[in-house]
Formats: sequence, C-alpha cells, structure tokens
Amino acid sequence: MTWYRKLWVACMPLLLFLPIVSIVASISQLLAEILPFMTLFVRLDALYAKALPFLLAGFVSYQFCRHKDGSVVLSAMIAYLLIISVLQSEVLNEAFAYQWHVDVAVDYIQNPLTAILCGLVAAKLFERFSQVQLPKSLAFFSGRRLVPILTIFIMLGLAVPYYFIWTFTIRQLFSLTAVLYEHGIVGASISKVLNSGLVIVGLRDISDGFYILPGFQKGITVMQYGVMPAFMLSWMVFLLHKKRYPMAIFVSLCLLQCLLSQASDAFVLYLFISAPLLWLVYCIGSGCIFYLAYFSVSGGLLTVVFGSIYISLLWLSYKRQWLYLPQEERGAIHDEYVVELLEVFGGMENIRVMKVMDRSLFITVYDMDFVDEQRLLKLCAYHLAKDEYCYELAAGNQAFALQQALQRLQEKELQQLLL
Repeated sequence: MTWYRKLWVACMPLLLFLPIVSIVASISQLLAEILPFMTLFVRLDALYAKALPFLLAGFVSYQFCRHKDGSVVLSAMIAYLLIISVLQSEVLNEAFAYQWHVDVAVDYIQNPLTAILCGLVAAKLFERFSQVQLPKSLAFFSGRRLVPILTIFIMLGLAVPYYFIWTFTIRQLFSLTAVLYEHGIVGASISKVLNSGLVIVGLRDISDGFYILPGFQKGITVMQYGVMPAFMLSWMVFLLHKKRYPMAIFVSLCLLQCLLSQASDAFVLYLFISAPLLWLVYCIGSGCIFYLAYFSVSGGLLTVVFGSIYISLLWLSYKRQWLYLPQEERGAIHDEYVVELLEVFGGMENIRVMKVMDRSLFITVYDMDFVDEQRLLKLCAYHLAKDEYCYELAAGNQAFALQQALQRLQEKELQQLLL
C-alpha cells in the first residue's frame, strides 16, 4: 500500500462525518426556535472541526504503522495534545514570565497538518522501539509501554523548531494577505485562490473575509449555489456510473451541505486526496469566478462555463488515470492479460522481484534477453528504471491489482510444477 493510499484511508472516515455534522448543525439552527433542545447541536460542526485533527493523528499513525497496534494510536494522540498544549501563546508567555515576545501566530497550530506530523512520528517510533527490552529494574516500561514515553520527549524536542517554522510560515501568509488587501478585486481573487488551497490544512479563514467589494458576495453565491453544486452533482453521477456507491453517498452529503448555506470543506479535502490536479484547477477557478463576478458577468454563464470545465477535467482525469479511485486497486484483471504479460517477461522463472510504488509496478528480471520489449510496449507503457534489469510499468490505479494477479499466477504455476 503506497503512502498516498494510506493517507486516503486515514482521512476518509473522518471526512465522511464532516458534512453529516454540518447538516445536523444547519437543521438544528432552523429548528432551534421550535424545539429548544436542538440548540445543543447548533455548534456541533465547530466542535467536530476542533476534534478532527486529534482524531486524524490517531488514524494516520494506525495506517502508517506496519504493526497495526492500538498503542500507536494512543501515542499519536498524546503527541498531538502535547504539542498544541505546549505551543500556545498564553502557556509560553507564562513560562517565560512575559519576558520574551511570543508570536500569536502559534495559536494557528491546531490543524490537520500538525496532526499528520504527530501521526507519522508516533508510527515511526512504534516501529523502531516497540520491541525494545529495558533492564529488569525498568522492565515494566519495555516494549509498547516505552513508545508513548519516548513520543513525549521527542515531541518536546520537535516543538522548538516547529514553533519557529510554523510562526514564520503564518507570518508570511499574514504579510501576503496585507499586500493583497491593497490591490482591490485582483487581490480578492488571488486571496480566494490562496484560501481554497489552505482549506486542506485547516487555515480557511486566514486569507479571506476582509473584502467589501461590489461583486464579491455575488462571487460567493455563484460558487456555492452554482459551480460547486454542478461539479458535485456530476461527480456523484460519475461515481454511481462506476458503482462507487460509498463515495457517491459522501459526495451527495457534501452537495446537501453546500445547498444548506455552508461551503463544503469536506469535498475540497476529498478533491485534494482523490485528484490533486483537479483540486489545483478548482482553486484557480475559484479566483477567476470572483474576478469575473466583480464585472457583473452573469452568474448562470459562470456556472455553465466553469461547471463544464470541471466536468470535462473530471472525465479526462479518469481517462488519463489521474483520478484516485481506491476500489480499482482491488478490481479484476483479465486472466488473459496477466498470462500474456508473464510470457512477455519470459515466464515466472525470469522474474526476480515485483513491487508497487507511486502507481507504477516495478518488475526486476534475471535476464533482459528473455523479455519481449515490443510485445510489452503494446501491453503497457514502460521504461527502464535506474537498474537496467528493472522495468517500470505505468499501470496507474491498477498497479496493486496487477501485482497481486501476477503473484497469484506465479504461485499457481509453482504448485503445478510441484505436483
């Protein structure tokens, strides 16, 4: 499983609940005057947004740890709570008795990016130290119990450089927004591009919300009730056509959330981890929509034009295998294709190693003379890797399934030889 797929699997369960809690919060707000107890759920979306990075740290650590142990989840959550507790402006000011100026930008540190860092650190520490045995006097803290303790000390050490890196980054964003503020609608459009990009790290409002310009509200309306619903609807139909029913349900929830006067950050995050190129086009398109809306361009025309662009790119992304659909990795591969591919490489006796990396299947052979490269080119695009005996096959989303099919065929042939 590649790192990209692991991140996808870690994020999706949490993203699934993001539109659900937002829909519940919107309905609660509408019914609060009739049913007073519904006021308890009005801020449910804000509460979940606060808890999401904490949960994400645990999910990431579990997916990136080979042992799949519950202790690594505990370590990651401890790491996240530690770093957000230590790196707070109030805590640091009290610690240094207000003698050192603490940058308030550190208060933006509670975000998914920090959670992913904590999850990765906890996963690596667990893999390295979960089997360590301490002297008998400290034997109680051996093995898995040692990992949370080490995580605390490691995160305390990382907190210092992370503070300076994070505050420097946020300060640069503040400076950039100050420059954008001075350039009217051009600055507003660039700010919208930046804002759409920062959604993925939980910094949505850091570069937006300070413009009072004609057409700005129109741009928000066109994006939220025109282009985004059209794009989501086409994506949902596409997923239903491909029989990706769980993802289709998720996108339909995002669509409902968008129509209930709340921008769907969940869909933007899903877009980023499923089709990064489409996400980039979406961010740039958001700025273009605001710029054109300022000049009183028809909202319906903007919806049709940009909706068509997004839908066309969605189909192109699937055809060119830019779109990440994880179920395809477990999809069926035709047996005839696998048999022919094995023959092209000179049979199972000539295959030394197979591994999947970044949507490519790497096959290392013993003797290149037995490989029929002309037939291979007809079956799959390839090129030689750094090792001259290694072929990199551009298998796209089916790289993992192809590797499994080849291994099954190898095992079957081996069993026949033994019999």
